Amino acid sequence: PATTTQGTITPTKDTVKSLTPTREVTVISPQDDVHSELSGSSASSGIITVTIIPDSHGRFGFNVKGGADQGVPVIVSRVAGGTPADKCVPRLNEGDQVVLINGRDVSTMTHDQVVNFIRAAREPHSGQLILAVRQNVYLGE
Repeated sequence: PATTTQGTITPTKDTVKSLTPTREVTVISPQDDVHSELSGSSASSGIITVTIIPDSHGRFGFNVKGGADQGVPVIVSRVAGGTPADKCVPRLNEGDQVVLINGRDVSTMTHDQVVNFIRAAREPHSGQLILAVRQNVYLGE
């Protein structure tokens, strides 16, 4: 079952109310029905949903490496500064493992298939990219 985290309004001593920004993040627990062949050691990281709308040139601003044909998971290898992937909340980060692209499991996709699914999300009929990612799975080389 997914859970949603939201901000709260908390009164302070001076009866002035401070607002914690509201940010909805869907967290999918490891026992949820998300297939990933790497759910073992990295399952504790949790999976979040990141929604990215392409810029005016149809770019999301990130790169991935890996794929089933390479025998390694699909990992975000670069997030360019100032791009939709950099500005979205929650933010996409280098080292995040991509588990789903617009609801489709990537564990059996080749690298080229993954890239094509990401590119297809730029088309007007879709207009957005929804990624389920396991955060901070891989950090640096």
